[in-house]
Amino acid sequence: MGCDIHMWVETFGEDDAWAVVRPADVGLEPRGWNDDDGFEQYDGGWDTGRDYLIFAALAGVRNSYEVEPIASPRGLPGDLSQAVAADAAGWLGDGHSYSWLSLGEVTAYDWDRFAERQPAQWLARLTDALASVRTPVRLVFWFDN
Repeated sequence: MGCDIHMWVETFGEDDAWAVVRPADVGLEPRGWNDDDGFEQYDGGWDTGRDYLIFAALAGVRNSYEVEPIASPRGLPGDLSQAVAADAAGWLGDGHSYSWLSLGEVTAYDWDRFAERQPAQWLARLTDALASVRTPVRLVFWFDN
């Protein structure tokens, strides 16, 4: 059985609340649909694809590589944006390893240590896309099997 990641990017807005940064907000092509609650979902976007090395580095998930993850899963932050909270709630029971990382934590990690190039390429695409986004930025994610 495969494992997939569900990833959202949030930034702390001028209204003192976390807000979703959608791929289209930074010039990426969204590939998505609207769910029953009207929240836009993305098939791709911030997704890493099914890259278990990235999963292992982010949270120790599917870590047959035995790499040190950036952090063990932390759970969801209590101040999620409405869209992320609704999506996460929809995965209760099927989702696991809910977590979040600051963009700084993700970029400080040594992605070049891996012989495989996909993790470093994913990071480069992510940081390039988010270069114009107001900080702080965090990635909120979880997995399903």
